[in-house]
Amino acid sequence: MTLPHPLPHLGAVAGDYDILLCDVWGVIHNGRESWPTACQALTRFNQQGGHVVLISNSPRPATDVIAQLDGLGVPRDSWKAFVTSGDATRAELAKRAPGPAWIVGPSRDDALYAGLDLDRANDAADAAFISVHGPVGDEVYAGCPKLKVVVRFGIGYDTIDVEAATRHGVMAVNVPDYCIDEVSDHAIGLWLALGRKIVAAVRRRRSSPLSRGP
Repeated sequence: MTLPHPLPHLGAVAGDYDILLCDVWGVIHNGRESWPTACQALTRFNQQGGHVVLISNSPRPATDVIAQLDGLGVPRDSWKAFVTSGDATRAELAKRAPGPAWIVGPSRDDALYAGLDLDRANDAADAAFISVHGPVGDEVYAGCPKLKVVVRFGIGYDTIDVEAATRHGVMAVNVPDYCIDEVSDHAIGLWLALGRKIVAAVRRRRSSPLSRGP
């Protein structure tokens, strides 16, 4: 078995894949400027028949993030599609319109709710559901006087204002072993697929006359 090894560049494996899912922050830019070498590699992948899909955990719609990338100098021909967490969230929110929704979070993310025809509630008591797109702090605790526990479904407390929770007598907890096994399994699976060239083998098998019907 061929052991996993660092890749010298994307071109070393680009020919084995049709689609490339690429993160944004720290991969093609650093928040201040784009990285030309990375962008050029993605452009070549597209030009050679591939499809680069940018993915981002930004809570904003893709249109907003694309405008940011344009300002950083990321060329449009370096990607063919763009999906953000904001896009996925908007799709879910649209299913729950008209609400009403108690929306908690900074005003800079108001674009997340634009055009969804959601009615806004003033507090939890008047809401059909709660949408939180910012840290859980005093506003949430004050609006939910019967709240006893707030759970961060993940590692850490970066989305919970623990000091505010303490002031309101609310217990803040997290899930310290969230996704530990899953991440490890996925990483090992990717290593094995790369070392044994599984994707390339599947691609060759599907293009073989043996895989076609009469």
